[in-house]
Order: sequence, then C-alpha cells, then structure tokens
Amino acid sequence: MLQWGFPQFYRPVITPMPMCNIFSTPINPFMQTFNSVFMPAQIPVFPAFNMFQRPAFFNPFQQIYRPLDNNFLMASLPKPQGIKSTLINWYDSAVDNTKKVINKGKETVKKGYEYAKKGYNYVKASVKDLMDKIGYNAEKGQRLAQEAKKGAAGRFKGKCATYVKKAVENANLGEYKYGVHGKDMARVYGQNKNFKRISAKGINVKDLPAGCILCYEAGKSGHHKVYGHTGITQGNGTEISDGITRNPKEASYILVPV
Repeated sequence: MLQWGFPQFYRPVITPMPMCNIFSTPINPFMQTFNSVFMPAQIPVFPAFNMFQRPAFFNPFQQIYRPLDNNFLMASLPKPQGIKSTLINWYDSAVDNTKKVINKGKETVKKGYEYAKKGYNYVKASVKDLMDKIGYNAEKGQRLAQEAKKGAAGRFKGKCATYVKKAVENANLGEYKYGVHGKDMARVYGQNKNFKRISAKGINVKDLPAGCILCYEAGKSGHHKVYGHTGITQGNGTEISDGITRNPKEASYILVPV
C-alpha cells in the first residue's frame, strides 16, 4: 500500500530553539508554577528570586502564604511563629498577669479587712473597758434609750434638747431643765448624779452602749452653729432625739449613765 510522506532520509530534523520565556526571569515569583508547563525541557531553569522565600525576620508574608507552598515557595523553610500565634501568646500572658494582679489584690483586701476588723474589735473592746471603768449602768441606760425611742417625733423639728430632756425626766433620771440647749447639756446634766461626763475625743460614738447622751457644742460635726445638738444612743450605732440619726458623728462630750 502506498504511503504518502517524506522518506525517512528526507524528514527534516527540528531542533528546539532557545526561546525567551517571561516566566524564566529571575524576578518572577511564579516561575515554579509555569516551569513544568510552558518551558521547554532543553532550556536550563535559572534560580528565581522569590519574595515569599525570604527569612521571616524581613518577610512578614511568609507565614501567611505557607498554604501555597506548592505554587509559590521554591524551598521548604522552617515555619516561623506567625502573627496569630504571637497575639495569642500575648493575650494568654496578659490574662495570666491580670489574674495574678487580681488575686494579689484580693489577698491585700482580705488582709486589710482582717486588720480593720481587729482594729475595730480593739476599739470596741476599749470602749467597753472604758464603760466598765466608769461604771456604766446598763439598766438606767436601757431605760433612757427606750424612753427616747418611745417619745421621738420621727423627724427632726429643731428641738433635739427638748426631746432628750423629756426622755431623761420620763426615765426618772433627772428633772426637765428649761432653757437648756444641745450645747449646754454636758454642763447642766453633767452635775446630775445619774450621769458621768467624759470627753468624746477619740471615741467612736457608734460603739457606745444604750442610754449615753451625746453632747455637741455649737457647730460641732456640722450641727447647729448656735445651739449645737444632743441625742441618746440606742446601742446599735444610732442616736435619737426628735429624729433618728443613723450615722452619728464625733461628739464633744458624753454623759454616761452610772
């Protein structure tokens, strides 16, 4: 059968010519991808400069493009610590340090509370010792406190001394003294044998037992600048006159039932 074509000795021998391939330039980061597809095998592959192959200390993108190793990176480099890992480490460190600070703060507050409690108990014990030394009469004190509570108006009317003197009279601890204001209570009722007058300096009046008469000079602890103030302790941190003071301040003098 006749076959058309060049005889074997007439077939031209085609020699591949060197070709200019844009993918073989040294500055092409994609050469690794296109070498196996477009470039003739006869042309040597020149080493290419790859921006993603640089060491991590001046290539912040290497870790980001790690998943594309087969396409972009021409060499397997050790994976540096990435931004995400660094942030996580910073966050964990910050959380640990914050927990340490909080725990240390809790311990400090707890110690401070314990010291304050010891100090409060010491002051309270000191007040009790003082009352024992003076000879505080609990029966008279409770009686006077009850009369003050029973006769209180429930609100302040500017007549604190009037209500205190009425309570003293109703408790059978002294007669009612006219013309005596809050600032005069320590001087006048201090002469009564049922009371012992002492200075209130350094004494927390909220720790006093029931029935002690607090005497405030004019303007003392924010009270009236002319007439002062007076009230009777209830033994629970409050004092009563015409109204109820739930947070009494430091007084000038104290009349202790004896």
